[in-house]
Amino acid sequence: MMGTKVGMSPAARLLARLMSDLSEEYRCAGWLIDCEYALWAELTGEQLLNERGWGISEEEKEELRLLQELAGGWVIWSDESGGRMFLPIEEWRAHLASRGRL
Repeated sequence: MMGTKVGMSPAARLLARLMSDLSEEYRCAGWLIDCEYALWAELTGEQLLNERGWGISEEEKEELRLLQELAGGWVIWSDESGGRMFLPIEEWRAHLASRGRL
């Protein structure tokens, strides 16, 4: 997994902040384990293995979609990197496939 933690674009930083805020609001955790998968399920309607959405509002989905498109990828938690990490959309989809999430 290539991704980047340092030097995230402004759009990627805003996306990470929104994801963290949603995790806090809906699950009382700054970054709930696997929240990137639950939020992707919300955003795309894709059925991800063992992940269900949280019931976020349509406005929140619009904000996620806008920031995901502007950033051109998705933010994940990486223990190896010690925190949030941005993956370009192609890497994110490959990551999902490699983890059997699709």
